[in-house]
Amino acid sequence: MYRRLLFVMCCLCVTLPGKLFAQQQIKLKAALDEVKAVYGTRFSYEEHLLDNILVSLKKPLTKKEPVEAVLKELLYNKGFIFLYVQENYYTIIRDTRPAKSQDAMPMANDAAPLKTEQDYVQTITGTVTDKDGRPLIGVTVIPEGYAIRFGSITSSDGRYALRLHQKTNAIVFTFMGMTPLKVEVGDKTVINAQLETDVRQLQEVNVMSTGYQALPKERATGAFEQITSKQLKTVPAVSLMERLEGVAPGVRFDVRNNKISIRGVNTLQPSDGSTPLIVIDGFPAVDQDLETRGAINGASGSSVLSRYNPEDIESITILKDAAATSIWGAKAANGVIVITTKKGKKNSSQLNFSTNLSLSNPVDMKKLNRMNTADYIDLEKEMKGLGFFSDPAKWDNSWMTFNQNQPVSEALEWMFKVDRGTATASQRDSALSALSQKDNRGQIRDLLLQRAVSQQYNLSFSGGGQHSTYYISTNYTKDVPVFRSNKGESYFVTANLSNELFNNRVTINTGINYNFANTVSNMAALNAIGNGRLALRPYEMLADASGNPIARSIDFRDEVAADFLSKGYLPWTYSPLQELNYGNTTAKANRYRLNTDITTKITDWMNVSVAGSLQRNLTETINLSELNSYDSRVLINTATTVGPNGKLVYGVPYGGKMISTNRTDISYGLRGQVNVNKTLTPFLTLNALAGTEIRESKYTGYQQTRFGFDQDTYASASWNPNVSYTTVMGWSSTLGFSDGSINRGINRFLSYYGNGALSVMNNRYVISGSLRFDDFSLAGASRSQRARPLWSTGVKWNVTSEDFMKSRDWLNNLDVRITYGTGGAVPTSASNAALLNLMGLDPNTREPYGSVQAPANNKIGWELTKTWNFGVDLDLLNNRLHLSADAYTKKTSDILWQFPINSTYGWTSLYYNAASMKGHGYDIGVRGDIFKGRDFGWSSTFNFSYNTNVVTDARFTPPTSSMAVGSSTPIEGMPRDFLYAYRWAGLDDKGRSQVYTADGKIVNADMPNNAISAKDLVYMGRTTPPYFGGLFNDFRYKSFTFGVRITYEMGHVFRRLSIQNYPDYQTNNYIGLIGTQQDLALRWRKPGDEQFTNVPGLVNVSTNSSNRYKMSDLLVESASHVRLQQISLGYQVPSALLTRMAVKSVGVNFSVRNLGLIWKNNKSGVDPSYAMSTNYTNLPPARSYFISLNASF
Repeated sequence: MYRRLLFVMCCLCVTLPGKLFAQQQIKLKAALDEVKAVYGTRFSYEEHLLDNILVSLKKPLTKKEPVEAVLKELLYNKGFIFLYVQENYYTIIRDTRPAKSQDAMPMANDAAPLKTEQDYVQTITGTVTDKDGRPLIGVTVIPEGYAIRFGSITSSDGRYALRLHQKTNAIVFTFMGMTPLKVEVGDKTVINAQLETDVRQLQEVNVMSTGYQALPKERATGAFEQITSKQLKTVPAVSLMERLEGVAPGVRFDVRNNKISIRGVNTLQPSDGSTPLIVIDGFPAVDQDLETRGAINGASGSSVLSRYNPEDIESITILKDAAATSIWGAKAANGVIVITTKKGKKNSSQLNFSTNLSLSNPVDMKKLNRMNTADYIDLEKEMKGLGFFSDPAKWDNSWMTFNQNQPVSEALEWMFKVDRGTATASQRDSALSALSQKDNRGQIRDLLLQRAVSQQYNLSFSGGGQHSTYYISTNYTKDVPVFRSNKGESYFVTANLSNELFNNRVTINTGINYNFANTVSNMAALNAIGNGRLALRPYEMLADASGNPIARSIDFRDEVAADFLSKGYLPWTYSPLQELNYGNTTAKANRYRLNTDITTKITDWMNVSVAGSLQRNLTETINLSELNSYDSRVLINTATTVGPNGKLVYGVPYGGKMISTNRTDISYGLRGQVNVNKTLTPFLTLNALAGTEIRESKYTGYQQTRFGFDQDTYASASWNPNVSYTTVMGWSSTLGFSDGSINRGINRFLSYYGNGALSVMNNRYVISGSLRFDDFSLAGASRSQRARPLWSTGVKWNVTSEDFMKSRDWLNNLDVRITYGTGGAVPTSASNAALLNLMGLDPNTREPYGSVQAPANNKIGWELTKTWNFGVDLDLLNNRLHLSADAYTKKTSDILWQFPINSTYGWTSLYYNAASMKGHGYDIGVRGDIFKGRDFGWSSTFNFSYNTNVVTDARFTPPTSSMAVGSSTPIEGMPRDFLYAYRWAGLDDKGRSQVYTADGKIVNADMPNNAISAKDLVYMGRTTPPYFGGLFNDFRYKSFTFGVRITYEMGHVFRRLSIQNYPDYQTNNYIGLIGTQQDLALRWRKPGDEQFTNVPGLVNVSTNSSNRYKMSDLLVESASHVRLQQISLGYQVPSALLTRMAVKSVGVNFSVRNLGLIWKNNKSGVDPSYAMSTNYTNLPPARSYFISLNASF
C-alpha cells in the first residue's frame, strides 16, 4: 500500500508543476516580457493597448518552436496581430478586419495573383520623417487590419507607395524606437507622417558599455551616466571638455585647467591615480587626456584640439561607483570614462556632412585689472623718491668694462635726467604728462591679438548589408586662438567594420583610427601683456605713429646697446611685434589606434571573444629660436667678444637654436573572454563574463639641442659642451650639456576578472558581483603584494514590478540600488626597483657616472578605495519625468605618501602606502518633458552634485605654526583642498599690515611669524567647488529648436590677486616691471590713510607686512557663481521641401557661447574660474558665435 501511495505522490510531483505552468494565467505584457527574455524579441505597440489583457502561457518557454508560433498563440485569439518590422522586432496592433472563414483568410505563404494598376481601388503615397524632418528608412506602412504582405516599406528617401485592392479607413506607420502612428485616410491620396520617439522603447533598448560588455540598463546595479552623440552635438565647440561640462551628475569637467574628477579625489598625490581612467572602444587609451592644448596652456587664449573626434563618438558612459568600476580593477578608484565610437547599421546606407564655424573677438582690454597710466607713473615717482631705484647711468668702472646696469623705464629715465642735470624739471613734467596720456591697450588689441576662429569639417559614410556594417569618417579641425602666431589643426580618419561569418556564428569587429595634430605656439603676445621682464608698462607702445615696430633695450641701456651694434653685434633690443615671427614652439603628434574583436557563438547562450588593441603615439616638439629671435641674439651677443684685431670672436656657434624633443608611446592589450547570457529557469536569468588580459605600455623619449641652426639648410654646427668661452661681461661660461639621456619606461599588467548579474523574476531583483586580480610590474616585490583582489557586489530592486505597485499608474518605474566594492589606484610616485639617473661622461675622468634618483621600495601596493553607493531611479507621469539620485561614501587606505625614515639609509624620507582619507557625496539628475505636443515641446535637465573629503591619517597632525596659511601638506580632519588665512586687522599708522590672534590681540609687522600660531588662523573653506552641476532647457516649435545651457559651482573660495611685482623689502636696486593692479593705486601713503585703505604702503614695507596682507582673509572671497554657457537656435528643413533633391535632411544651428556670469557671490567682480596671476588671463574667454550645418544624403 505504501509503495502505491509513494508511486502516486511521485507522479503528482512530476506532472502537477508542468500542468500548473501550462495553465498559468498572466498579463499579456508579462507574457511578452517572457518572450523577450527567451528569444530576445522586442515589441512596440500603442500605449494602454495591452492593459489588463490576460493570456495563458506555457512555461517554461524554450526555443524548440519559432517565436512566430508563440506569438500567434498569445495574440490571435485576443484580437491582436503582429507585424514584422525588422529582424526580431515586431509591432502589435489590434485586428480590425471583418470576420472571415478560415479558408477565406490569406495565408502568409499563399501566392497572390499578379495585379495590374486597374485592379487597385486605392493608391496612397507619401514621406515618413522623424520630428527633425529627417527621412526614416524602413518604416512599415500597412492598411489598418491587414497583414504585412499588404503593406509597404519606406525607401532610402523616406518615401512609400501603398496600392490596395480594397479600401481602408486608416493606415498604420511603425518603426523601431518610434511610437506607432495611425492616420485616417478619408479621401487623401498623399499622406506624410512624422513619427515621434518612443521613450518607453528607448528605455527598453538602452544599454551602457563598461568597456567589457554592453549592459542593459535594467540589469545595472551600479551608478552609471550615459552621454549620447545627440547630447554631444548640442555644443559645437572644438573642445570635448566644453561639450561635456555640467552634463553628468558627480562629474566635474574643469575646462579651464583641463582636468576631470569623478566624485572628488581619493588620493593625496596629484600624480598617483587622481584622474579617471579613459577607455576607448574597450581598452585604456594611451593618452589619458580628452584634449590637447597649445604651449600657452595656462591662458584662456590657447589653441585647443580634442584627442577624439566628437562626431565619431556614439556614446560616453561614465562609471562612478565600485560596482560599475571594479571590473577595471587597480586603475578605477577615481572612476572610468568609456568612449564608444560609432558603427554602421545593417541594410542601410548614409552619407553625412557637418561643419562648424566659430568667431570670437578679443576680450575687452578695458576690463583688465590694471591701473591707468597716470597712476602707474605716480607709483614710479613714489618708489624713486623712497630710494627703490638707483641711477642706471652710474656704474663701477673699476671692474666693469662697460655699463652693465639694466635700464629703467622711460618715466624713471626722465626723473634721473633731472638728477643728472641733463634735463629741467619742466621738461621732465612735460614728458611725464605726455606719457600719462598714452595707453597701449588699443595697440595690444590690434597688433598682438586677433579674432579667434575655429573650423570643423566632418564627412562620414556608414551603412551595411545583411551580415556586415561599416562606418568610415574623416575630420579636419583648425583652431586659431586670440593670440597672434598661434594655431592648432588636426586630422582624423576612422574606420569601424563588422562582418558576420559562418551563418552568423562568428562576428569580426575591426576599428582603425589615425589622428594627426599640429600646434604652433608663440609667447610674444602673452609675454607682452604679462608681468615678466618682457612685459609692457601701460605707456610703452608697440609701434610708432608710422606703424613701425618699437624695439626697447631690456638688458642694457640704449647707449650701451647702440655701442654693441656699432661693433658688429646683433641688435640687443626687444620688440614684441618682431618676436611674433620668431621663437615658435611646434608640437606634432601622430596617433594610431587599431582594435579588433572576434566573437564566436558557442551556444545560444554563450560566446567566446578574443580582442586586441594596439596604440602608438609619435610626438615631436620643436622649440626653435631663429637667429633673429631675441633669445638667440642674447645668447650669441653674450658669448661674443672683440678680438685683438678688432674682429668679433664668437664663443658659441653663430646661428639659431633648436631644441627637439621626441617621444614614442606604444600600448597593446590582448583579452580573452567568455560571455554567458542564459535563462536558467522561467524566473532566473544569468548574465556573466569571465576573462583574462595582458597589457603593456612603454615609452621612449629623448631631447636634442642644436646650436648654429640654419632654418634654410636645416643644418647646425658641432659644439663641445665642456669648452668654456669668455662672455662679453668678462667671465667664463660653457654651454653645458642637458641632452644625451634617453628616457625609457615600461609597465606590464596581467589581470584575471569576472563579472556576473543574476536577474530574478524578469529583472524584478538583480544581484551583481565582480572580482578582479591585477598584477602590476612596478608594485611590490612578491606576487601576494601585487595581485590583490578588487571586488564589488550590488543589489537592485524594481519596486514597480511588485503586485502591490500595479495600481500606481502615475509611477512608471522605481528602482532601488545598493552597491559596495573596492577600487584601486596605480602607484606612480614610487617603484619596487631603484631609479637611476645617468649623467653621461664625467668631464674629468671621461667615465660614465650617475646617481640613485630614488631607492627601491619592495612594499609598494595599490591605493585601496572602498565605496558604498545607495541609488534610486524613478520614472513618473507616463515616463515624462525621470529622477536619478545616488548617495555614496568612500574610504581610501594605503595612500602613497612620503614619510620620514632613518637618514643613515641615505634618504631622509621614503614613500609608503600608509595614509588614509574618506569622503561622501550626492549625485542627483532630473530630466523631464515639461510640455510635449506635436508642434511644441519643452524638455529640461537639472544636474546637482555634492562632494567632500577629509584626511583621516593621525600622522598629519594639525600645524602648530602659521605656516599652514600657505601650506599644502595634508591635515587630519581637514579636506585636501583647505585654505587658511590671517585674520586681518587693518593697517597701522605706518601703513603696515596688522593681523589678529584668536583672542583678539593685534600682531604688527615688526613681530615675527612665531608670534602667530595655527589657532590664530581662520579656515576659509575649500578651493574646489563641493556643489556643482548644470541646468539645460530645450524648446521645440515645429522645425525650430531653442536651447539654453547654464552651469554653476558653489561653496568654494578663492584668494583674490591684489598686489603683485610690489616691493616686499627695502632696496635701492628694484629691477623689472612694477605691478599694474588697480589696488596698488589705493596704497597707503601717509598717516591717516589707514582709515580708508588696506593696501600696505611703500614707506615702511617689509616681507611680513606684504605677505600677511596677501594671505589675509580680506582677500579671500566666495567663488560661487552661475554661468550662462550657451544659447542656441536651430532649424531643420522639412522633408517635404527636399523631396526633389538628393538630400535626405538638412539642419542649421546658430549658437552663442561664453556669455558670462549670471550671478557671482564676490564683491570684487572677478570671475573666480579665471582668477590667475597674469593680467590678461584674469579675463574669461570672449563671447563666441557659432554656425553649424548638418546634412545627410
